[in-house]
Amino acid sequence: MKRTVYQELHQHSWMFNRIGVQHFLPCYTNNNRSIMGYFDYSNSYMCQLKEEDYKDPFLFLSHVFKDADSAEQIQEECWEIFTLAFKPYLWKAYESPLIIYKKFKQMIRLLELGSLISTIRPTHYAIKGQMLASFPYRDNNDVHNSLISKEKIQDTYNTLIESYADDMLRFYRMVLFQILLAGFDHKGQLNDTCLGEMLFLRFRAIREIVNCLFIIHLHEKVHRHFHSYVPQYRQTIGHTVERSYTTDHDIYGIIDGATTIPHMHEQLKVSHKILLESNYWKTHDDPGTVLVRFQYFRNIIETFYLHFMTISDADFTIDVDWPIPEKQQKALNKMAKEVVRNPWRYFEHKLKEKPLACWLKGVDEWEEAILSNEASAPSFIQHIDVVKTFLATLIVIADLMVYEPLYELHDDVF
Repeated sequence: MKRTVYQELHQHSWMFNRIGVQHFLPCYTNNNRSIMGYFDYSNSYMCQLKEEDYKDPFLFLSHVFKDADSAEQIQEECWEIFTLAFKPYLWKAYESPLIIYKKFKQMIRLLELGSLISTIRPTHYAIKGQMLASFPYRDNNDVHNSLISKEKIQDTYNTLIESYADDMLRFYRMVLFQILLAGFDHKGQLNDTCLGEMLFLRFRAIREIVNCLFIIHLHEKVHRHFHSYVPQYRQTIGHTVERSYTTDHDIYGIIDGATTIPHMHEQLKVSHKILLESNYWKTHDDPGTVLVRFQYFRNIIETFYLHFMTISDADFTIDVDWPIPEKQQKALNKMAKEVVRNPWRYFEHKLKEKPLACWLKGVDEWEEAILSNEASAPSFIQHIDVVKTFLATLIVIADLMVYEPLYELHDDVF
């Protein structure tokens, strides 16, 4: 039976219980049922930033803007995403849904980079009793100096900082993701006039951020001031940066509040089968279901990771085998393609094979391949088989958490 993005969202509603998400935005509806799911985009941590973005925030700006004379092209791409929500089947005009999805992810990364740049801001100085953002300005004889005045660049930074006040990054990301889901599901068009006006205001705010980043990009091409601030920032929040992909989900609620084990395994099989097909989206609808499904897959891995790190950080002894009944043990071994007496040792071993970031990258690559409208090469499918086996095994383990032993601290802790 075909499942729409709305059914997927309802099925996985356990994921949407983030603090206060329901109160942030009006949501599009289908048959009077509100959709409140925003996944990672509703949280405060960065979703799309790469390691290199923290080392040099301006490399990606250079990649995006290149030698452009204005920010217009990127602003137009942002408008493309917003337009999706109001025009049924607009995504079918593209060669594949992946084209739009990549533009969406680039926009999210750009917004997160803007937040990062606004955070790595210089010291403040007082003017007429007010604390204003101050960016050290260095005069030199470069011919480009006359393009951007000292006052303009400081006003630009102030505008950027104000744009991210009150945790606005969450709102920007949630709006874009909501629009993407609505645009990918032809039954979920945003036809409400008031909602349309609100979204236009959000678009104007994002457009202003893009313009600010373009001006900063031009300025940094000449002055390169930010490099002295990045190392200090990384030293301050380096741990947060490295753990930015983790989640706050309860591992014991993955199954109870989400869906059935057979349904989850069926979703893995369907997702794997699409890799073999060309032009899949020429004859199928609702690619939004893929986004929902794969966010759920990512959350499973992240949830296990967070739980495992909690156990490890507490220095619990995890060497005890789980008392799993014989029938379930055979099913687990079959799914994992190896004997798994101690699921946490299994998970630890998998993390030694590949770090968490690599497992999540595999999920991302699988998701993009499905949206690409192209059949995947055998070598890529073999790569995805490893990710699929790992996910399928975690799903089985999640259903066996009732057999998890009570852990004791190592004797040498005291």
